[in-house]
Amino acid sequence: MSQNEKEILAGAVTNSTNTPIHTPAGDDRELNKRSAFVLIGAFGAFFCSVGFFNAFGIFQEYYHGHQLSDKSDFDISWIGSFAICAMYLSSPAVGVAYDRIGPDVLVIIGSVGTLFAIFMTSLCKEFYQFFLAQALVFGVSSAFLVTPSLSTLTRYFRKNRALGMGIVVGGSSAGGIIWPIVLDQLLNHTNLGFGWTIRIVAFIMLPLLG
Repeated sequence: MSQNEKEILAGAVTNSTNTPIHTPAGDDRELNKRSAFVLIGAFGAFFCSVGFFNAFGIFQEYYHGHQLSDKSDFDISWIGSFAICAMYLSSPAVGVAYDRIGPDVLVIIGSVGTLFAIFMTSLCKEFYQFFLAQALVFGVSSAFLVTPSLSTLTRYFRKNRALGMGIVVGGSSAGGIIWPIVLDQLLNHTNLGFGWTIRIVAFIMLPLLG
């Protein structure tokens, strides 16, 4: 048996630069604690990124009746569609960066970029502004959240990896339920207006991404 195989059996997990992420052998309590934080963080990342994509139907309806009333439903749908496209197109580059520098910097970039995109969306008036903020910036920033979250999860979960991934991906479903309710109530049943509704969404995301 090679030395590498012995390390794997001992529970040592290393990144691509051979720097130990953690050494669970003899420290199972710390491993469980760190694994729980990874699981919660990844769930929050999916909730604020892919879960928010699932709420675009509310934006589609609101934009058509307000800021983008001069645009067709087809034109408005490009915002949501391109956001998802930008996330998946950016994922390979984020994956390469993850192998080189690890998840910390990438998640920080994704969190800051996501909050910046949401705050800028609250100020948008024209179609190109919505496209840049909500489609391009938010889509690319989401890749910096989703890819490191899944990659890190697989390093901390081996025996129950499928369960962990199922819980994390469930964050997108939870977001798809909660975000439309929040947006509908704030946009259509209060006097807050679009700007403050989106800022409130950003403030909700802030502790989750933190």
